[in-house]
Amino acid sequence: MSVETADAAHRRSATAARDWIDDVVERLGSGAGDCALIVGPPGTGRSGLLATVEHRLRDAGAHVVVGPAGASPNAGTRPVVIADDLHAWPSDVVADLAARLERGQIALVGATQKRRRGRELPALIARGRRSGMELERPAMSTGDVIDRAVELGVSLTPTEASHIRRRCCGASALIDVALEAVRGEDIEDPDALTELDPVAVATRIARDWHHQLLGDLDDDALDVLAVAAVGAALDPHSVSTILELEPRDAGDAVDRARGTGLLGACDRPLPELIDTLRAVVGEVRLGVLRRRVAQTVLDTGNLTADDAVRAVEAGLTGTVIVDTLRAAADEAPPERAAALLATAERGGGAPTMLRPHRARLILDTGDVVGAAALLDEVLQSGCEPGPEVADTVAVAAEVATAAGRPGHAAELFGWLGTEHLGVHRAAAVTALLGVGDRGGADTVRAAGTGPPSTLRHAEDTVIGYLLDAGDGGTSCDAVIAAWSAVGDAESLRPCVWPVFALALCRGELDGARALVEGVEAVSPGDRDVLRSWLSVLADGDDGSAAHLDDLTPATRLRAVVAGLGAARRADDRDALASRWQRVAPSVSTMQVSLHDLIVVDECRRSAARLDDADRLHRQCAAIDDLLGALGSGTAWHRAWQWSETSTPEVPATVSAPAPVVDGPLTEREAEVARELLAGYTYREIGERLFISAKTVEHHVANIRRRLDAGSRSELLAAIREVGYR
Repeated sequence: MSVETADAAHRRSATAARDWIDDVVERLGSGAGDCALIVGPPGTGRSGLLATVEHRLRDAGAHVVVGPAGASPNAGTRPVVIADDLHAWPSDVVADLAARLERGQIALVGATQKRRRGRELPALIARGRRSGMELERPAMSTGDVIDRAVELGVSLTPTEASHIRRRCCGASALIDVALEAVRGEDIEDPDALTELDPVAVATRIARDWHHQLLGDLDDDALDVLAVAAVGAALDPHSVSTILELEPRDAGDAVDRARGTGLLGACDRPLPELIDTLRAVVGEVRLGVLRRRVAQTVLDTGNLTADDAVRAVEAGLTGTVIVDTLRAAADEAPPERAAALLATAERGGGAPTMLRPHRARLILDTGDVVGAAALLDEVLQSGCEPGPEVADTVAVAAEVATAAGRPGHAAELFGWLGTEHLGVHRAAAVTALLGVGDRGGADTVRAAGTGPPSTLRHAEDTVIGYLLDAGDGGTSCDAVIAAWSAVGDAESLRPCVWPVFALALCRGELDGARALVEGVEAVSPGDRDVLRSWLSVLADGDDGSAAHLDDLTPATRLRAVVAGLGAARRADDRDALASRWQRVAPSVSTMQVSLHDLIVVDECRRSAARLDDADRLHRQCAAIDDLLGALGSGTAWHRAWQWSETSTPEVPATVSAPAPVVDGPLTEREAEVARELLAGYTYREIGERLFISAKTVEHHVANIRRRLDAGSRSELLAAIREVGYR
């Protein structure tokens, strides 16, 4: 005897159905059995199988009655009742049928949707299962669709079969209709059959069938499907509240909705049904249900991010919704976080509270225009300077700097005023110092008040390092220690490049490296660019950064200039010329900031090597003006002045010995070699060249290898022999 249960549902086959029919006819025809049921959702061929059983029983001489039957008119003859769609029968009729079945007055062969609630129908299904004569008709698998297509002579790819199964929700009868339509479409040109789109055919047929199926449902069951479509749980209490039904009625409606087979995993309607469901239920009713679902979930206090999104889509607003979305955004990937924040704003969140974070996420993709537009809507809305717009102003200044507009960044902080800066003092000092406004930066520094929190300590340390140019007793190592203690402090993000650039000017390569690797506020794109600069300055390696399209204009310029520096140090004139041609247009139009001194310096050196120094006259003059506004004697001054003396520009009319440029050493190694000839120690060379003693040692080792020198005296002799003085 072949019996198929729920556990073996996906292994069923046409052979199993035929075996079941044979078994039912044999047992009921001989009086050995009394209850056989076909259980499954609409479209799984229940009625067709039931009709086959009926005909076979009649042929076998059984007394067959279609529909409810009374006692047998012939003594000793037990009728076999054929009952299709038992789930649609009145409960009292089903109860009477079950009672007569129990008394042995009838046998029953029926077809029904699965029911778990109520008494009579679940009891009948259980009786058929116990007797071994329940045939469950689950949805077809993709493999079943392919096999059925082969039987009908229709050629399908696995992808097409999968799409057809999904469109038809696995309903075997519906899939048969679709495949028959593909095979037998009335087309004048037989060759055009090969051009039919089986998926399109199945989609059209399934849409019409589902529309009719949904239209035949009672209103409560249809509402349950709609409630499930907008994300509600289908427990009786929730459904009772949302649909304003008694709990018992709500449970029965859920049972009927599940019986349709139109709900997939976790009680969610299959995606292919949503549009049809919307058309049948109507947008007005769907909107009402969506709001009720959202309000019910909101009232429970157990709101998830998805619940909050659905609540906003339903037109609800409120603090709980906004707070839930903000918290979810903090944990989400950037793209998802930006979408959640936008939804939070539609849910009633203040733009001044939400847009700064959202703009930063957009900025991290390199989209300075999009980030600026988002913040400009707030700044142009008539807001006045105050603490509530401090975050907006700070991020707007960050966007302006990233776009290459340092003057605009300083102007924004000037408009906000020192009394409203809050945690953005370090960012304001950075912006003001970048445009040479030392007085404004000092005012911001002096304006700091409040308890000495960890963040306040980090801000003061960064401010002290930048304003004193590292000469006031604050080292880069101290900055990193204070900064690392606060984790990913967004308010310190604008200070990353300025601190890094100053560390390079001071020769604090180890401190700069610690900043790159140890501070969380450094974004992934910026981190790659900073590593490039470290690689170029320490080893002369190619520092070209990848994925330039994802960087902001300012960061992109720094990245390509790092590559320019690598070509210059490698004495690769062709690469230098090629990279300079790429860099020069951007450099020629850049607004110079003090913090980009090393960028201008590298461009100046490269341009001089290519006899194109005049192109940078405005930028070099701007650096001179900025340094003049700062006073004198800072690390910025020393780096710029050393650069000028180490790369003299000799007029054509003046005879001067040209430095060796075609020797065996790189430019940086040649600089170290000349310092060695002058008698300086590694530490002194590091201080003069603004690099660490360890880096000097690394360059000396390379020089020894290139010149095949052993002792110090051999090394100095070899340096002189190849022409360095």
